[in-house]
Amino acid sequence: MEGKPAKRTILQTAQEEPEDLFVVHGQTKNITSLTFIYRSECGVANPMTPELIRKYWFGLGATVQQYFETCSYGQLRFPEERNKVIGPVDIPCAGTAGGYKYDLANGNGMGNDPPDLEGELWALPSLALEHLQKAVPACRPGDFDRCNVWMNPEPRDGVAPDVMTVFHEILHNIGLRHSAGPKCDDSGCWIEQSYKLGWSHAVSGGGEIQLVKLVPGTNYEYTLPAAANSNYNMLRIMVPQEGMPAGQERAVFVSYRVRPGPGDGTLYDSGLTDDQDVSLRIHEYNETANEAAASQSPLLLATLSLGGPASEPGRAALGSSSSYHYSPLGAQYGLKVTMASGSAAFAHVVLCAYEHGKAGGASSCGMDEALTM
Repeated sequence: MEGKPAKRTILQTAQEEPEDLFVVHGQTKNITSLTFIYRSECGVANPMTPELIRKYWFGLGATVQQYFETCSYGQLRFPEERNKVIGPVDIPCAGTAGGYKYDLANGNGMGNDPPDLEGELWALPSLALEHLQKAVPACRPGDFDRCNVWMNPEPRDGVAPDVMTVFHEILHNIGLRHSAGPKCDDSGCWIEQSYKLGWSHAVSGGGEIQLVKLVPGTNYEYTLPAAANSNYNMLRIMVPQEGMPAGQERAVFVSYRVRPGPGDGTLYDSGLTDDQDVSLRIHEYNETANEAAASQSPLLLATLSLGGPASEPGRAALGSSSSYHYSPLGAQYGLKVTMASGSAAFAHVVLCAYEHGKAGGASSCGMDEALTM
């Protein structure tokens, strides 16, 4: 349709109840969604068509379906038969829906200067419900009023949907919060969030560790597979729990990240940048795999590598090995995490606990140039 381009794409997706989509004991789950493509006769052009959306939703390559297949290790799926694309749906140029005024040509910005389309965005779910109830009278409004995702065109071409953002927002609907750290990006799946969703687990045979049960000054050696090779791919170290509310457990997560060899870019961790490749990630995260929506965000503490410049805050590069000291202010116990070696498949990781004021404290684990929290 010819006309003035819309400032934001008019498209809305509804998802299932979030608690239905946590993976438990490896049981495969399926997302169910409805994607609505709108059009209007008031000179607002929507560059997205149902055919275009299906191209980016399903199949191999950088699609929503492939993101879930890869990052969940095949445990949370986005099958085409359960995720319908509806449209184009004709809607009036202006009106009120769900208590929100909208004007697609001029904008009704809820107190902001036009052409801000905030009012339009909040009206779209109700317009979708109106269409759905006409088509399926038995549909109840409460079935689709919680989990919405508004789509924008990918900024590089202004037409294709921004698939990474769609994946990101659906994960919010499932129950995740934003990750935090000195540098946040979408280059790789975050292991501790994957643990929360039930996609990833601690390595078998001792990957769940109580810090207070480690003998101070003793080195404990572990072999971690690259996250791209296994979903049993982390160490989860429970640290002292003072002040933790019920349902949360303070823990340090350690994972090994390696970019796979040349391919089509859909493999796990294929988006890692050069300075993130062959590295150990250390996070603090207080959530547990309890099938409940998260109330806390994970925090990236450090990224360890075996060489090269320190290219970002929290990154240590010390040559033959690199270490990080987890020792929050006032804590009785500290933890030294060392990346001793790394290959395309595995990393050799050493943990050493120490107790402040006893048996030499941190020096009992050896001295180095490690970062200290």
